[in-house]
Amino acid sequence: MAQVVFLLGAGFSCSILDPSRGKAAPLARNFFQVLLGDRRYERGLDGFRQHVFVDVLLEEIARYWHLDLDGLKVRPFDIEECLTLFESQAAETPDADRKLRLARASFALRQMILTYLGDLSHGAHTPTGEQFGKEVLASGADVLTFNYDTLAEEAIASASGIGPKPMPDSLRGMPEERVLLDDDVDASHLAWKPALAFGFEFDEVSLPVAGVPPNVDGGRYYRHPNNQLYSATRVLKLHGSIDWLRYTDQRRYPPFEDDPQEPKTGIVLERHPTYWFGEAPSRDMWRMEPIVIPPLLYKRFDEEPFPAVWDAALQTLSECQTLIVIGYSFPPTDFRTRRLFLEAFSEHSLDNLVVINPDPMVAGTARQLTHFSGAVMTCDDLRALYGLPQSWFDFPAATEPPS
Repeated sequence: MAQVVFLLGAGFSCSILDPSRGKAAPLARNFFQVLLGDRRYERGLDGFRQHVFVDVLLEEIARYWHLDLDGLKVRPFDIEECLTLFESQAAETPDADRKLRLARASFALRQMILTYLGDLSHGAHTPTGEQFGKEVLASGADVLTFNYDTLAEEAIASASGIGPKPMPDSLRGMPEERVLLDDDVDASHLAWKPALAFGFEFDEVSLPVAGVPPNVDGGRYYRHPNNQLYSATRVLKLHGSIDWLRYTDQRRYPPFEDDPQEPKTGIVLERHPTYWFGEAPSRDMWRMEPIVIPPLLYKRFDEEPFPAVWDAALQTLSECQTLIVIGYSFPPTDFRTRRLFLEAFSEHSLDNLVVINPDPMVAGTARQLTHFSGAVMTCDDLRALYGLPQSWFDFPAATEPPS
């Protein structure tokens, strides 16, 4: 098990994004401010209206919080409170039409969140992201994260460098000539493989190679001796991920004669899922849905693969010597996380505790939950800790050598 554990919240994503891309990582209370301030969405939400019931969502928000679109641009709004209200009302109302309306509002907000987080992909290729990835690999650390986005794993994979088999010969040539051999299912453009890092085996894996990746059956993928699950340098995503998908029974188009009548089962690791203005990702003829724990007050963790992920998190926390908390504030409503810490440190103590958060109260909470008695190292921001600029473009220009 890892001696070092990183615990990541939304503040981590804020720290490593390159602001020159015009993207910012949202927090629970500023999602609409971030979304509506983005260049892609600043002209309105018409793109979302093609796929989800945006106006139903806005009407419900105006009804209960008295905020219109202009108000959402400038005032904090708690999306967890919003989704929890919709869920609790839907559970209690006997009115079928009201249930449908609440389901549409809730689905619209969830899809808008997933769409925006999907847009952040490839945003971890920054000086801070590279340094974070190098530290994880050098220390053999595990990473526990509550973030749906893929920034942490992108940073680690990028820092790992090109893999020993970035593109096998069996995948070269014309598409109709490509037949993936069993010996080549360990191919990966980068050395660190996400499919081995999440703490459980997927039923289907998109092979992480350049171009259009082939989809590999999970049993076939994990039978390869080079594709065994990692015991360290893992990314344990406690609330799920935008690239963990499952099949729904909804078709993209009516079935043809030879099409399968039922969708596949199991969990799919998609390389780059697309949430286009709220539209659900798809594979073949089937629409897919992400495996995430929604930002609700009352969260459920009994659905696969979360029991395995949380068990792995408990085990690695129970054995680590250094804990580095980045951008997570231990909200009092998230009791499941507090339980995780209370159990992990009931008979175990840390040698080092690092808390990176602009809120000075977080260090006290982390100290209390871990029973740490030493000096806590604190810093406001991951960039400040590393002493690195936000972007590769911010490094000072090299001076000309003397002639």
